[in-house]
Amino acid sequence: MINRYFKDKRASLLVLTILMMSYSFLCMTKYCFSSAMVFIVDEGYMTKFETGTIAASFWAVYAITQLFGGVLADKFDPEKQITVALISSGIINLAIFFCYENYILTIVLWSLNAALQFSGWPASFKIISTMAHESQRSKAMVIVSMMSPAGVLASYIIAALVGRWQQNFIISSAGSFALAVVWMIVTKCTEKHLVSEESLSDTKRKADQNDGVPKIKFFRLAISSGLIFLILLSLIRSFVTQIQTLVPIMINETYEGVPPSFATVLSWVVLLSSALGPILAGKIAKIFKNEMFANAVLFSAMVPMGLITLFLGRINYWFIIVATALLVLFATATSYFTMTLSSVVFVKWGKGATVAGILNAAAAFGIVGANFLLTLIAEKLGWGITLITITALIVISVILAFIGTPIWKKFKNLDLH
Repeated sequence: MINRYFKDKRASLLVLTILMMSYSFLCMTKYCFSSAMVFIVDEGYMTKFETGTIAASFWAVYAITQLFGGVLADKFDPEKQITVALISSGIINLAIFFCYENYILTIVLWSLNAALQFSGWPASFKIISTMAHESQRSKAMVIVSMMSPAGVLASYIIAALVGRWQQNFIISSAGSFALAVVWMIVTKCTEKHLVSEESLSDTKRKADQNDGVPKIKFFRLAISSGLIFLILLSLIRSFVTQIQTLVPIMINETYEGVPPSFATVLSWVVLLSSALGPILAGKIAKIFKNEMFANAVLFSAMVPMGLITLFLGRINYWFIIVATALLVLFATATSYFTMTLSSVVFVKWGKGATVAGILNAAAAFGIVGANFLLTLIAEKLGWGITLITITALIVISVILAFIGTPIWKKFKNLDLH
């Protein structure tokens, strides 16, 4: 594959703008069932566990395909992979609108949707980290980290405003098709501004001559960097962050007199806080140059917030909302270090998108666990045990991050040959 990048700032900015919109919208569509859970359960159409199973099936398939998506994004045109994700999202969401009454078919279609979105994040990361104009990459990394929580927030806002929860899928379908058309037009019109770099074969030849960055086996990079700690932190962080999707039904079921619609509106506070996490991370990144240590600090700050949530039902729900909002704020801030900045470190070895795919797969498995286990625990054992589980995982993350800090520091200072 020939590496390409924009030398024209305006063309690069236009592509990045549409990319941010498209990625955020894709993130929104992934939460159609989660955002409607409180309404689906209130109507008696499905239980928490059944709705959670649909969401979990999506993320299970999505997690597996991310492992391939990252490799493909490093080897093939990422623009085309974004197109595939948008068009497939449009088709599947439209099909769900007409077939939602068939539970098994809904799971199959939603899982297929996940498979076809295999490269949404890795391809986006590849475009930002290598194709965007060099002067725009750093800010774009912060902004794209905001797009996922912004998409989730948009999903919950739409869920609260539409007349029926099924309309989520029509909106998702129409938006995906529209953005696919815009994306194809923009990438076609700006491709003349792309400049080709040397091919990967040239890079290998230079490496053999010790000219430039050497070619390193991925397994060696993974071991030297302590990638396993990043994978575990991505998984747990994602698991914990999913508390934001349970806020509406948690408040609705615990506090008498709080209807589903108002409970969903209350959750906007948490979701907005989630969207602001990357901004906090951008500020912290200027202080902490070690991404693993930054994770350790942020996870430590989450512990007292988790402890406050254990008083659910015994204190006013606004205290729970604020504590959960701060917890999610810190959690999404960690994702900027765990998934985005950490992946950038591997770009010079041509493995940036590959690592981004692996870490995103771990995050997706975390969402699987949250949608499956948390809803099951809430249904069988209650919200108290659910929140204890989340708090315990936060404590484990603190320990992992502190253990991984010296390993990551040593890796960043290494000159591997």
